[in-house]
Amino acid sequence: MRFSLFAFILFLTACTSKPEPIADSDKAKKESVNHAKHFRFVEKGNQTVIEILNPDSKAVVATLTPLKENKQVIALSGTFIGMLDKLQLAEYISGVSEIKYVDNAIVKKNFSKKKVLEAGYDTQLALEPIVANKPALVLHSGYNTDFPHQKQLENVGISCVPIYDWREETPLGKAEWIKVYGFLYGKSAQASELFASIEKAYLALKEEAKMLQPSKLLISGNVIGSEWYTPAGESFFAQLLKDANITYNYFNKPGTGSIALTQEEVLKDNRHASYWINPGAVSLHDLKIMNPKAVLFDAFTNQQIYCHTYNENFYWEVSSIEPDKLLADLIQIAHPEHTAKQDLYFYSRLK
Repeated sequence: MRFSLFAFILFLTACTSKPEPIADSDKAKKESVNHAKHFRFVEKGNQTVIEILNPDSKAVVATLTPLKENKQVIALSGTFIGMLDKLQLAEYISGVSEIKYVDNAIVKKNFSKKKVLEAGYDTQLALEPIVANKPALVLHSGYNTDFPHQKQLENVGISCVPIYDWREETPLGKAEWIKVYGFLYGKSAQASELFASIEKAYLALKEEAKMLQPSKLLISGNVIGSEWYTPAGESFFAQLLKDANITYNYFNKPGTGSIALTQEEVLKDNRHASYWINPGAVSLHDLKIMNPKAVLFDAFTNQQIYCHTYNENFYWEVSSIEPDKLLADLIQIAHPEHTAKQDLYFYSRLK
């Protein structure tokens, strides 16, 4: 789970320096992208580069080449940490948004040694400390069209690269971003092999779930403010529910993010749902305080509510690169009569 990369030769679209040749041992030229939609491998002369694509405009917003001397990066999302760690690259992480949201032991140890900076968030970056940190790259999630201080950072040789894994609509599409980190660090073969094993495990679980009867009804999410937020039917998480053969009332709701419903709507549609996931609480007591009407759902009465909040930092760092284990958890939760009882990997039942 960690850091990484980029030297001053790693470039964005506007970069004009000549790409460095890729070592013959690197298999990136033969690499393909099978699930991810927002990056691609491209041949440019005798070079292979990665182009990062804006999910909305489809424009190329960054062009990446392998890192050379400077491989330190600032990772402003837990998912970046998780993918870097999978490739044994956590030591290259020299900055995070906030250490309290980090699970990775290597990063936390390096923070205690003052080798890792708390850089803040996209809208409130600690510009001067980042410049003093001298990373090759700032990895960010591309929430805004203009990344704060991007020009100032690029003027001192620090590239700012948006990582759009969060905009992928399938679990395997998100996990395939491991190939970006492998390419940057000369570990394309290892990244491809790792992804292939994840893909194989995920698809096998999906096929197994197809053979089961659709699960009993499941609800997801909880009230935030005055509205209940739950996955839209075309979202990343809805795809997980489909692949787990779970019965969910909002597959027909368009959208790739969350939908906002009134609690009355959710109660009407899901009062007798057998399972409830992702309420954002760590116990039934806390859930009742957060949402007093939670007691009206059968899932609360039967204590069939599950969440990843007991180890949330771990979940956000690791689940993107281990979607097979996330899928296995959902299958076990919603199909208990058909699965061997074992410890859940990301989830825990609220008590």
